[in-house]
Amino acid sequence: MNQMLKRLNEALPGLLLGIIIYGILLQGIGVWFVQERLLYSTGLWAGIGCAVFMAIHMAVSIEDAVSLGTEDGAKKKTIASAMFRYVIVLLVFVVMQYFELGMLLPAFFGVLGLKVSAYLQPVFYRLSGKGNHYDGASASDEDHMMEDGSCSEQFLSGSGGCEK
Repeated sequence: MNQMLKRLNEALPGLLLGIIIYGILLQGIGVWFVQERLLYSTGLWAGIGCAVFMAIHMAVSIEDAVSLGTEDGAKKKTIASAMFRYVIVLLVFVVMQYFELGMLLPAFFGVLGLKVSAYLQPVFYRLSGKGNHYDGASASDEDHMMEDGSCSEQFLSGSGGCEK
């Protein structure tokens, strides 16, 4: 399963893991502050499920949009996919509220797990010992860019642009 997710997007397994960890934390903390624990839990996990769906659908949509080859087609595909995700989340919330299957606020916080996990991805990679997964430049590239006579030093010293 992990390999399948990595084929879609290399960061997707970590993103999904972050969403699940976020859900477990909210479950463990929030269940002590509400009277309707079952409705809190079902609402929260409906939101977490929506966040997982959104992450996977986003990865597939991006892959599809990139493979289209045209900027206009990719833009239309991306917008249509985003609208589809929002409609699905809205439908889940409406059904959940109409049939009283769970609390709406914890469901909303569950969906926010996608954002929280995305923002914490660089931290997760550093803590896991993999370094900064999102940093494409290596230390040697950065050292090369800061050599004597580099463009940035020429610019800062006021000696003009970079003529090589």
